[in-house]
Amino acid sequence: MAINMNKPTNRAAELMIRLKRAKFDPLEEILDVLKKDPDIKSMDKVRVCQELMGYIYPKMKAYELDMKAGQPVVFNFKIDGQSTSK
Repeated sequence: MAINMNKPTNRAAELMIRLKRAKFDPLEEILDVLKKDPDIKSMDKVRVCQELMGYIYPKMKAYELDMKAGQPVVFNFKIDGQSTSK
């Protein structure tokens, strides 16, 4: 079976292979520039960090509560592996 390289997942795999062959890591390059270049403004660094955090930390979703339903609202929090309800 032939692999369809036009599918996004296959193109991403091909890119990963090419980057590995070239021994090039874009993230390492970005981090290196952020650390070493004194001309980069703090807010630019913050924007880069925010963008990268989106791939590491899950984003919280907004939920709309229907307070007219008359049902109690239960909030579950998990802190340091311990679950609590409020």
